[in-house]
Amino acid sequence: MTKPKPKTIEVGYWLLPLLLSLLQLFVSLASTHRILYEELAESVRNVFWLQHGLIYDGKSSNVGWYATLLLVYKTFGFSLFTAKFVRLVLHLLGLYCAAYVLRRALDVKRAIAPLILIATSPILLYFTTLQTSNGSDIPYAAICLALIMSIQFPALAIVDLAKISLLGAAAMWAAMTYPIFLLYFPSLFFVLLWRIQQTGARFIDRRNALAIGAGLTGFLLPLIATLVALRMPQLLIHDPRTDAGLFRSGGKIGFDLAVFKTSIGIVLTDLFVHGKSYYFELRHSDFTGWFGVIGFVFTSGTALYLCWKMKTARLLLLAAFVLLLINLIAPNLSTAGNQGLRRCTGILTASFVFFAASWNFYTSASFKNIWLGRIGSLLCLLLPLNNLLSFPSLLAAVRAPSDYEAPWFETRETPTASLADAINATAKGAVLVCFGEQQNPQPCRYQEIYAGIAGSRLWNGLDKIDIKALDWNTGQEIVLTPSLWTEYHFPH
Repeated sequence: MTKPKPKTIEVGYWLLPLLLSLLQLFVSLASTHRILYEELAESVRNVFWLQHGLIYDGKSSNVGWYATLLLVYKTFGFSLFTAKFVRLVLHLLGLYCAAYVLRRALDVKRAIAPLILIATSPILLYFTTLQTSNGSDIPYAAICLALIMSIQFPALAIVDLAKISLLGAAAMWAAMTYPIFLLYFPSLFFVLLWRIQQTGARFIDRRNALAIGAGLTGFLLPLIATLVALRMPQLLIHDPRTDAGLFRSGGKIGFDLAVFKTSIGIVLTDLFVHGKSYYFELRHSDFTGWFGVIGFVFTSGTALYLCWKMKTARLLLLAAFVLLLINLIAPNLSTAGNQGLRRCTGILTASFVFFAASWNFYTSASFKNIWLGRIGSLLCLLLPLNNLLSFPSLLAAVRAPSDYEAPWFETRETPTASLADAINATAKGAVLVCFGEQQNPQPCRYQEIYAGIAGSRLWNGLDKIDIKALDWNTGQEIVLTPSLWTEYHFPH
């Protein structure tokens, strides 16, 4: 049997991200039987508020994600699960960027295993099913790394300055999408230094001033444009009612040792035992079980050894270790406590780097001890094997009922059918109202169902209508508008 030609392997490699993204599509479609409160807030309510130039409150400040969805809804129309496919597209783009970075660092054959590991990560697959920005830091990190790797620093032609500007814009947009991305900035700076070092460029150079100017311009432009577009930009920066705002979401600045120890424990449990934190209901993660623990300890230990021994890769591996430590510590300093893995996903990104470096080391033709190389390669492969074994648990997690499901979207067999019912009923003049056990009207959340109805009509080209509800404060019917929540007529 003849060996595949190098060109055939190369073509197959670049088709691999597309094929691997089908796995994400399958998992995402398996989760469309339910929609959670946080998903409704992040993919419907807050997007509808942004449509009106408003921010719901300081905790709802991931405006990069809302603006992305708003552009999609206005261009292609709205459905309750459109955001899942936006996440899928971002996931695919992230896989292609990761493939590009791996191909620049490794030969094509050795780049395949790390790419498969990333694409089959249970944590990444799980978070990508959610219609929130949780876990979006990982594909955005791949995008930023690909841009850094593509820049030709000694020359810094116009196209390179444009890439630097795009890098700055992508970094800011990622932070505005999911504020945890701020924790990537030190590591991205190390990678940038490594790239300059590898290309032989000088750190102090007249052309670098142009590069810094281009990067800062791109970095600030998304933030300035967003603030200009908002009717109440000060609410995005700091909301006094919630003591939250841009880049902080619901986090509280401060330190409490007892809270810190509890939060760290929850994150480690999410990683190595089972998911138990807020909006992370995955029972079997990337490092659960003996295969996962051994694989993580072995690859991170190897990466630490390489960081000590290999000068050429030292800055890259140092960037990964910095990312791991910052993501383990910084989010858990919040006095709000119980952060969970959703705010520490940079740990997963660092583990991908550890695996790629370890895999490249043990499979290298220059590795002297062939048996030690084979043993090291097999121990690395425990991680993708663990991902494969975790897949049934992942499917069970996305198919299972959740504690966070929203009542308004459980009136019919599916959330989509429930929303369609509400759209049809309000179009006929029905009034939204919640009843208690004795069929008495009671206070309830109107904001998500209101945004779903009004947003669906708006983004799908239907006529605008008055959407009415029973105001439990007065006992009278009221026409719902975003200002009822902006002015706190109804509680958040």
